[in-house]
Amino acid sequence: MRTVGMVVEVLRAYGLRARLVEWLKITLVVAPLQRWYRKEAEAYMHELRKLPVGTVGRDVADMLDDRDLLLIPKFEDHDVKHLLLDYGMSPIDEIRMQCYLLGNGNRSLVCLVFVATAALFPEYWSLFHADFHKGKHAPSVLQVRLSEVKSEPTKNVKARIR
Repeated sequence: MRTVGMVVEVLRAYGLRARLVEWLKITLVVAPLQRWYRKEAEAYMHELRKLPVGTVGRDVADMLDDRDLLLIPKFEDHDVKHLLLDYGMSPIDEIRMQCYLLGNGNRSLVCLVFVATAALFPEYWSLFHADFHKGKHAPSVLQVRLSEVKSEPTKNVKARIR
Protein backbone atom coordinates (compact mmCIF):
# COMPACT_ATOMS: atom_id res chain seq x y z
CA MET A 1 0.00 0.00 0.00
CA ARG A 2 2.93 2.32 0.69
CA THR A 3 4.13 1.89 -2.91
CA VAL A 4 0.74 3.00 -4.27
CA GLY A 5 0.89 6.07 -2.01
CA MET A 6 4.37 6.91 -3.24
CA VAL A 7 3.29 6.57 -6.87
CA VAL A 8 0.31 8.86 -6.23
CA GLU A 9 2.59 11.42 -4.55
CA VAL A 10 5.02 11.36 -7.48
CA LEU A 11 2.19 11.77 -9.97
CA ARG A 12 0.65 14.55 -7.86
CA ALA A 13 3.99 16.33 -7.52
CA TYR A 14 4.46 16.49 -11.27
CA GLY A 15 0.78 17.04 -12.13
CA LEU A 16 0.79 13.88 -14.20
CA ARG A 17 -2.33 12.18 -12.88
CA ALA A 18 -4.77 13.91 -15.17
CA ARG A 19 -2.34 13.66 -18.07
CA LEU A 20 -2.01 9.93 -17.48
CA VAL A 21 -5.77 9.42 -17.64
CA GLU A 22 -6.01 11.65 -20.71
CA TRP A 23 -3.16 9.74 -22.34
CA LEU A 24 -4.92 6.42 -21.66
CA LYS A 25 -8.12 7.74 -23.20
CA ILE A 26 -6.56 9.41 -26.25
CA THR A 27 -3.69 7.05 -27.03
CA LEU A 28 -5.34 3.73 -26.34
CA VAL A 29 -8.92 4.44 -27.40
CA VAL A 30 -9.73 7.70 -29.20
CA ALA A 31 -6.80 8.23 -31.62
CA PRO A 32 -6.65 4.68 -33.04
CA LEU A 33 -10.40 4.53 -33.51
CA GLN A 34 -10.59 7.98 -35.10
CA ARG A 35 -7.91 6.96 -37.61
CA TRP A 36 -9.59 3.63 -38.33
CA TYR A 37 -13.10 5.12 -38.80
CA ARG A 38 -12.19 8.62 -40.07
CA LYS A 39 -14.31 8.66 -43.24
CA GLU A 40 -17.30 7.09 -41.54
CA ALA A 41 -16.93 9.51 -38.60
CA GLU A 42 -16.78 12.58 -40.84
CA ALA A 43 -19.88 11.46 -42.75
CA TYR A 44 -21.81 10.82 -39.53
CA MET A 45 -20.76 14.18 -38.05
CA HIS A 46 -21.92 15.90 -41.25
CA GLU A 47 -25.30 14.16 -40.88
CA LEU A 48 -25.62 15.18 -37.21
CA ARG A 49 -24.71 18.82 -37.96
CA LYS A 50 -27.73 19.01 -40.29
CA LEU A 51 -30.17 18.17 -37.48
CA PRO A 52 -32.13 21.00 -35.84
CA VAL A 53 -30.55 22.88 -32.94
CA GLY A 54 -31.61 21.35 -29.64
CA THR A 55 -31.77 17.78 -30.86
CA VAL A 56 -29.55 15.11 -29.35
CA GLY A 57 -27.64 14.52 -32.58
CA ARG A 58 -26.94 18.20 -33.20
CA ASP A 59 -25.97 18.77 -29.58
CA VAL A 60 -23.54 15.83 -29.70
CA ALA A 61 -21.99 17.20 -32.91
CA ASP A 62 -21.68 20.68 -31.38
CA MET A 63 -20.17 19.24 -28.18
CA LEU A 64 -17.54 17.35 -30.18
CA ASP A 65 -16.89 20.27 -32.55
CA ASP A 66 -16.29 22.55 -29.53
CA ARG A 67 -13.50 20.18 -28.47
CA ASP A 68 -12.20 19.58 -32.00
CA LEU A 69 -13.11 15.89 -31.77
CA LEU A 70 -14.74 13.50 -34.18
CA LEU A 71 -17.45 11.04 -33.33
CA ILE A 72 -16.07 7.53 -33.16
CA PRO A 73 -18.40 5.11 -34.93
CA LYS A 74 -19.25 2.13 -32.73
CA PHE A 75 -18.56 4.38 -29.70
CA GLU A 76 -21.04 7.18 -30.44
CA ASP A 77 -23.29 5.98 -27.63
CA HIS A 78 -20.53 6.91 -25.18
CA ASP A 79 -20.54 10.49 -26.45
CA VAL A 80 -24.30 10.77 -26.14
CA LYS A 81 -23.99 9.74 -22.48
CA HIS A 82 -21.61 12.66 -21.87
CA LEU A 83 -24.30 14.96 -23.23
CA LEU A 84 -27.32 13.41 -21.53
CA LEU A 85 -25.69 12.91 -18.13
CA ASP A 86 -24.00 16.36 -18.17
CA TYR A 87 -20.49 15.04 -17.63
CA GLY A 88 -17.69 16.95 -19.34
CA MET A 89 -14.76 15.34 -21.10
CA SER A 90 -11.95 16.20 -18.71
CA PRO A 91 -10.14 13.27 -17.08
CA ILE A 92 -12.03 13.76 -13.80
CA ASP A 93 -15.37 14.05 -15.61
CA GLU A 94 -14.58 10.91 -17.60
CA ILE A 95 -13.90 8.97 -14.41
CA ARG A 96 -17.04 10.41 -12.79
CA MET A 97 -19.16 9.31 -15.73
CA GLN A 98 -17.59 5.85 -15.72
CA CYS A 99 -18.36 5.56 -11.99
CA TYR A 100 -21.95 6.54 -12.74
CA LEU A 101 -22.11 3.96 -15.55
CA LEU A 102 -20.58 1.28 -13.32
CA GLY A 103 -23.32 1.97 -10.78
CA ASN A 104 -25.82 1.84 -13.63
CA GLY A 105 -24.68 -1.67 -14.58
CA ASN A 106 -21.86 -1.19 -17.11
CA ARG A 107 -19.21 -3.87 -16.59
CA SER A 108 -17.17 -3.33 -19.76
CA LEU A 109 -13.39 -3.45 -19.72
CA VAL A 110 -13.12 0.23 -20.71
CA CYS A 111 -15.41 1.24 -17.86
CA LEU A 112 -13.48 -0.81 -15.34
CA VAL A 113 -10.10 0.56 -16.52
CA PHE A 114 -11.25 4.16 -16.13
CA VAL A 115 -12.85 3.50 -12.76
CA ALA A 116 -9.55 1.94 -11.66
CA THR A 117 -7.76 5.20 -12.51
CA ALA A 118 -9.87 6.80 -9.76
CA ALA A 119 -7.24 5.42 -7.38
CA LEU A 120 -4.94 8.21 -8.61
CA PHE A 121 -7.33 10.90 -7.35
CA PRO A 122 -8.04 10.25 -3.65
CA GLU A 123 -9.28 13.81 -3.19
CA TYR A 124 -12.22 12.96 -5.51
CA TRP A 125 -13.13 9.55 -4.06
CA SER A 126 -16.22 10.86 -2.28
CA LEU A 127 -17.38 12.46 -5.53
CA PHE A 128 -16.74 9.25 -7.50
CA HIS A 129 -18.61 7.29 -4.84
CA ALA A 130 -21.55 9.70 -5.07
CA ASP A 131 -21.58 9.33 -8.88
CA PHE A 132 -21.58 5.52 -8.50
CA HIS A 133 -24.61 5.69 -6.19
CA LYS A 134 -26.33 8.20 -8.44
CA GLY A 135 -25.98 5.75 -11.34
CA LYS A 136 -27.07 2.83 -9.19
CA HIS A 137 -30.35 4.52 -8.32
CA ALA A 138 -31.05 5.98 -11.78
CA PRO A 139 -32.93 4.40 -14.67
CA SER A 140 -30.60 2.50 -16.98
CA VAL A 141 -28.92 4.57 -19.67
CA LEU A 142 -26.93 1.65 -21.00
CA GLN A 143 -29.35 1.02 -23.85
CA VAL A 144 -29.56 4.65 -25.03
CA ARG A 145 -28.39 4.69 -28.64
CA LEU A 146 -27.54 7.86 -30.54
CA SER A 147 -29.00 6.33 -33.69
CA GLU A 148 -32.38 6.02 -31.93
CA VAL A 149 -32.52 9.41 -30.16
CA LYS A 150 -30.56 11.71 -32.48
CA SER A 151 -33.66 13.50 -33.80
CA GLU A 152 -35.33 13.92 -30.40
CA PRO A 153 -35.08 17.12 -28.37
CA THR A 154 -32.21 16.79 -25.90
CA LYS A 155 -34.31 18.13 -23.02
CA ASN A 156 -36.93 15.40 -23.56
CA VAL A 157 -34.36 12.57 -23.57
CA LYS A 158 -32.64 14.01 -20.47
CA ALA A 159 -35.99 14.17 -18.66
CA ARG A 160 -36.75 10.55 -19.61
CA ILE A 161 -33.50 9.15 -18.21
CA ARG A 162 -33.49 11.07 -14.93
